[in-house]
Amino acid sequence: MLNFNQFRVFYYAAKNLSFTAAAGELFISQPAVTAQMKSFEEFCSLKLFKKRGRRIYLTDEGKSLYAYAAKIFKYEKEIEHTIDDMRELKRGILSLGTTKAYARYFMPLMITTFHKSYPNIKIQLNEGSSLDMIHSLLDFKIEVAVIARTEDNPEIHFFPFSQEEMVVIVSTDHHLNREKAITFKDLSAEAFIMKEKGSGTRKLVEELFEAEQCTPDILMETSNTEFIKQLVQRGEGV
Repeated sequence: MLNFNQFRVFYYAAKNLSFTAAAGELFISQPAVTAQMKSFEEFCSLKLFKKRGRRIYLTDEGKSLYAYAAKIFKYEKEIEHTIDDMRELKRGILSLGTTKAYARYFMPLMITTFHKSYPNIKIQLNEGSSLDMIHSLLDFKIEVAVIARTEDNPEIHFFPFSQEEMVVIVSTDHHLNREKAITFKDLSAEAFIMKEKGSGTRKLVEELFEAEQCTPDILMETSNTEFIKQLVQRGEGV
């Protein structure tokens, strides 16, 4: 098997045509370079260098090997630069997950702000219910989720990012629009157009009804917020 340390020493010796210069770049002694090259030539069963006076030259076999070595160690430098760039967030991919509503109303501003600080980071945005995004986190399909909290999970760290006010919406001519106060009992008598199961909004609404010992009458459920608003506007439900 090729000894990569010896191959590295060969590359620097061949590049500089000098064992002394190779030793300086590798921070080792010149006798160590000589010993490594002797071992490498024995491994290859080839003569890679020839000497004339105090100068060394590559043999034809040495030139062939050097062509490969130059490519390999060029890639090594590129890999090192890539690692540095990723470490400093100068390149890379961020896989985000969020709900359809957040994707439309919230994420554009967030992504624009992020790109001002990290212009070369590519973003992959995945959409689904809050519960879908939790499962995507657990399956390593995404790295960060911006969602409503739907369940506690010991494998996921949640931290508050923003708060929203929960309100009831009805059409302008709905009879509840004339009331100064509405109870959950009043709402339980109305047809509800609700977000889909797995939605953080849906979970919170159901918990609020349950706390008041009421049950919402769900006429329809959908993940499309705009569709819900249009149906409510037409008087199809609350």
